[in-house]
Amino acid sequence: MAFAKRIEGAGEILTMLNKELTEEEIDQSIQILTEINKKHPEMLGG
Repeated sequence: MAFAKRIEGAGEILTMLNKELTEEEIDQSIQILTEINKKHPEMLGG
C-alpha cells in the first residue's frame, strides 16, 4: 500500500477497496504489489 500511495488518486481507491475487500484479499494485493515493485520499480517511481 505504501507503493500505491505515491500514485495520484490511489488513496481514495484504496479507501474504497478497503471497505470491500477481506483481510486476505488485502494481504494478497500487497504481496502482488510488492512483487511488481521488485520486478518493475520504474512503474511505481522506484
